[in-house]
Formats: sequence, structure tokens, C-alpha cells
Amino acid sequence: MSLGLIVRKELKEMLTPQTVLPVVVMSLLFASLGGLLGNIGETITERPTVGLVDADQTALSHVAASYIARNAKVLYNGSSVEAGIKKVE
Repeated sequence: MSLGLIVRKELKEMLTPQTVLPVVVMSLLFASLGGLLGNIGETITERPTVGLVDADQTALSHVAASYIARNAKVLYNGSSVEAGIKKVE
């Protein structure tokens, strides 16, 4: 037997619908996800607008609040939930 016949036989056994179909489906799935997520980079550059309610006033919450304030546009920074919701809306 020649090597070509063995390779052809093995390819014929491996290329069944049960092995080819998942590869095709996954390729289509990843291509569609790439199209959906491709333009997200432009919208990520905008800083998010948030309202910050610091209810416990601890040192850790102050650190978290300062980090959020550096990375987002804070419309409200206080301890009243109702006032924060009104301001952000």
C-alpha cells in the first residue's frame, strides 16, 4: 500500500459530518461575535457617568470612591440614595 492511499483512507474516516459540523458552527459563531464586539473599543474610551453613594464612610470605601472618581464622571457623591437617584436621572 502506498502512503497516499493510507492518508486518503484516514482523511475519509476523519472528515465525517460529526467532526466537520462543529468546526463550521464554531467558525460562524466566532465570526459573528467578532463582528458584534469589533466596535466596542470606540465606546469604551468614554468615561461612564455614575452616582456614588457611600453609606458606611470607612477608609476602604473612601479609597474605592476616589478610584471611581478618577475613572468615571461622578454626578452625585453623598450618602442619600434617593438624592443620588434623582441627580443621576
